[in-house]
Amino acid sequence: MTAPGWYPDPSVAGTVRWWDGTQWSEHRAPAPMPYVARETDGYAIASLIAAVVGVPIVLGVMARNRIRESGGLKDGNGLAIAGIALGIVQVVIWVVVVLVLIGVAAGTSSA
Repeated sequence: MTAPGWYPDPSVAGTVRWWDGTQWSEHRAPAPMPYVARETDGYAIASLIAAVVGVPIVLGVMARNRIRESGGLKDGNGLAIAGIALGIVQVVIWVVVVLVLIGVAAGTSSA
């Protein structure tokens, strides 16, 4: 004997129907979408980690391309974007530091 519960409706595809333990009721609902566990792309994680130490922009772009091409099987787009953004901030900071150092060096050499 099958326990009461929601089961695939044998008469209507794509729906579930309540089985009360002895017979089908008239209660139907859309069948739930199957859950597919998505794997986080390793390049997305690497781009975020690399933002702390080096070259996240390239890894972030590579990760976003791999995620897009995975057909929804890979995740981590947010991590990749964060790595790209942190990489851009890092580049801007380095440019400012270099410009300040050049300005300081130019100021001390003219004195």
